[in-house]
Amino acid sequence: GAVYCHDPAAAGGGAGGLLWTIAPAHAGAVTGLAFSELAVLSAGQDGKLRAWSLGGRRCEYEFAEHQKAVSALVVDASDPTRVHTCGLDQLVVTLDLKRHRRVTYHALREGQFTAMCQRREGDQELLTATNDGMIFVWDVDEAGPVGMLREPRAQRLNSVSLSPSGKYLAVTTEQGAELQIWDIASGKPGTNTAPVAVGVAHAAAAKAAVWSPDEKQIITVGKDGLVAVWNWFGE
Repeated sequence: GAVYCHDPAAAGGGAGGLLWTIAPAHAGAVTGLAFSELAVLSAGQDGKLRAWSLGGRRCEYEFAEHQKAVSALVVDASDPTRVHTCGLDQLVVTLDLKRHRRVTYHALREGQFTAMCQRREGDQELLTATNDGMIFVWDVDEAGPVGMLREPRAQRLNSVSLSPSGKYLAVTTEQGAELQIWDIASGKPGTNTAPVAVGVAHAAAAKAAVWSPDEKQIITVGKDGLVAVWNWFGE
């Protein structure tokens, strides 16, 4: 349940360039990390979101909105004083870091949220993935989802990552250890019924994916310890 900060420029030095440590940060594993202009944010298996001071790395305050593990946290794309969390308790929660209070929340009746990202254009909706192959699109001003995608085999989705243009969504899966690319800019919400591309390189679950800034490559990591680099040429 610890948080470690490393200097990438000094990674070859002693202790891997370790700058500082927060230990313990949570009871159980740390499940998410993010930086805002106000604090270092950490989420945990204990259902807590904690804000640590940038200077002294003291816990300034915490949120206990989730009854189960927090699976992802995202600092808002336009307002760095707000943060979004999702968890295994079927909740998506938006929090105000300045006023230390909940702004709003969304809930599922079944399934568990496993990952989340946010669009940076338009209404800046949140996209959440679930353990049963669903991707939901949420508008902070609407109670229910405004769109959804369904993974054809209802696999557990481990991560979601938007391409820099916002057109494509990279998704990694548990059972098939796949990288899937979805076109989320074409058609109406719910009309895209299958990914436009699927790749397999991992011998065990594909855990996370990230796009290169030029949108020409995707990097994935797997439970097998492999880091894979994929070339993407669009459709």
